[in-house]
Amino acid sequence: MTVGLALEGLLLAALWGASFLFMRIGAPEFGPAPMMAIRVSIAAATLLPVLLITRGIGGLRALGVVGVTNSAIPFTLLTYSTLFLSAGFTSILNATVPFWSALIAYLWLGERLNRLRVGGLVLGALGVAVLVWGKVRFDATGGGWAILAALAACGFYGFGANFARRRLAGVDSLTTATGSMLGASLFMLPLAIWFWPASNPGAMAWL
Repeated sequence: MTVGLALEGLLLAALWGASFLFMRIGAPEFGPAPMMAIRVSIAAATLLPVLLITRGIGGLRALGVVGVTNSAIPFTLLTYSTLFLSAGFTSILNATVPFWSALIAYLWLGERLNRLRVGGLVLGALGVAVLVWGKVRFDATGGGWAILAALAACGFYGFGANFARRRLAGVDSLTTATGSMLGASLFMLPLAIWFWPASNPGAMAWL
């Protein structure tokens, strides 16, 4: 790996990790659906002009599924989780995505699992069990529903990744990203309107 790729990887990790902090700040005022609708709509509005100039829109077919399963639904579930869990704890749960991706690839695509991968799945399951032990209480004080929502989000990520690998192997990354955000926006905007908060979020939440 080159130094440039390593720096890009660190920047990507920082951006993705910071999203949990920002969700933790904005979610209490916006609510999960409006906040995620704004997030994916900003992304779509940013990417679409670039796509139109460089590629055209001919390759946007079938990307709505990826937008819904790999962006809209998991983003909303993770935002809901941050209402009850710390940003750090939610981001650790999000690290189970490779576990779900491998499991779904095995169950859906018939991808073979060698001993090393089976060991990784078992270790991942044990890690999740240790992480949530004592916190899965479905009452006013427990974070059970929030934990299940975060893990369900990771499951959707796993499905979306496998769907994209199977159906969108020949689609370039810009088209995939733009189509995903457009699909997610169309899915989320009606929910955002329905669940828009009664009082307008403050400046910090918008920022």
